[in-house]
Amino acid sequence: AGYGTEFGEKEHLLLRDKLKNIKGKFLVTINDHTKVREWYKDFNIKEVKVMYSVSNQASARKEYGELIITNF
Repeated sequence: AGYGTEFGEKEHLLLRDKLKNIKGKFLVTINDHTKVREWYKDFNIKEVKVMYSVSNQASARKEYGELIITNF
């Protein structure tokens, strides 16, 4: 969201299916969301906290959940 390009459920499911058949290693990071956890549940998922600090408003600079999804 916010990048000017739609990447919704359809795109995530297509990506997930492509990643299932990838020959090498992959690493994807994405905002933590229940649906994302569901879609990528067959992969290794690690939750981390990240500080989003690119904002002109101090109130927007806070910690958010991010998922690191890998096949290794």
